Amino acid sequence: MQPAALYSSKGFRQKGEGFGYSDDFKVTVSYIEVPVNLLYNPKLGTGNLILGAGGYLGYGTGGKWKSASGVLIGDIQIGDNGEVIFKNDAEKGEFGSYLYGKPLDYGVSFLAGYELFNKYSIQFNSEIGLANLQTTYSGIKRKGKMKNTSFSISLGYKF
Repeated sequence: MQPAALYSSKGFRQKGEGFGYSDDFKVTVSYIEVPVNLLYNPKLGTGNLILGAGGYLGYGTGGKWKSASGVLIGDIQIGDNGEVIFKNDAEKGEFGSYLYGKPLDYGVSFLAGYELFNKYSIQFNSEIGLANLQTTYSGIKRKGKMKNTSFSISLGYKF
């Protein structure tokens, strides 16, 4: 079993007209995540193959957004950068902040890698979100679904 506690960064970039009529919009969000994976480590050559699967639980803590031009929502100019917030209800958003979605995220995780000399390792990780992060508005469920998906590479050294 491989439990962990991680501070991770995720995000997206939207090119073309989209959020607030901006033509280049970028969001970076931060999460505290707790993945727990079950591992299988068969001997392979001079090291061990690492295969694993499990789940994760994450909580959004904030982030930043920026745009190549000032963002215009309706007839209000809100600038070209700001904070990212997480809320369960979009009605409770804050002026100038980008509401990413609900803060609680969970899903499944998979990993594959190789460990050499019982010291060094490389891992390829993937997380597929199962939680619908789409917020409600005044308690009314909104259309659509929003889920996180991520891919990462990690290098490790055992002391």
